[in-house]
Amino acid sequence: MNPLRTIVEVLIVSAVAIAVPSCRSRSNESSNQKSEEQTSQNVPPPNIPHAPRTIQRETVWNATWFTLSGDMKRGGNVGTESFPSTFDFEWGEGPVHDSYSDYIGFSADAVVYAPRSGLFEFTVGSDDGMKLTVDNNLAIDNQWDGGGSRTTKTCKVQLSKGIHYLNLLYYDRSGGASASFDCDHELLTWTETSE
Repeated sequence: MNPLRTIVEVLIVSAVAIAVPSCRSRSNESSNQKSEEQTSQNVPPPNIPHAPRTIQRETVWNATWFTLSGDMKRGGNVGTESFPSTFDFEWGEGPVHDSYSDYIGFSADAVVYAPRSGLFEFTVGSDDGMKLTVDNNLAIDNQWDGGGSRTTKTCKVQLSKGIHYLNLLYYDRSGGASASFDCDHELLTWTETSE
């Protein structure tokens, strides 16, 4: 019997004996990990409540400018513009929009929020004319009277608590031009909550 061969065989057998348990250990760890993954896939995620998000809103007018014919019929659109919640534009004899100083108008839409039910005040001023509708109901008809100067009208409108839709229709025939809008300021900012 060769002593060197015996030593090599003992070393090989020892190495195999040491390696085999560690393979079994890895195999067991792998099975346990798979089992844990399968269990976690079957468990629904915890119900974590999300805090509601609050969003500050403010009224902004979105206006579409258009031309007018000599008999005051609406022509083509010539631009869009945003106006602040309240405004007082005094264009005088100069350009009203772009290079247009006469026979020009706009239609502008906005949203307001009534924090309570009740009467709310609206005021429009114009040279030449302007109409205000609230929720598709005519509230102010500030039509040009041929006098050629600015006129201002105020009205009170009964609103229920919540969102309301406004539209302004303005026109300038010729000469000086101005347009203004104001209302109870509590209508112009509000907070919305989203889930």
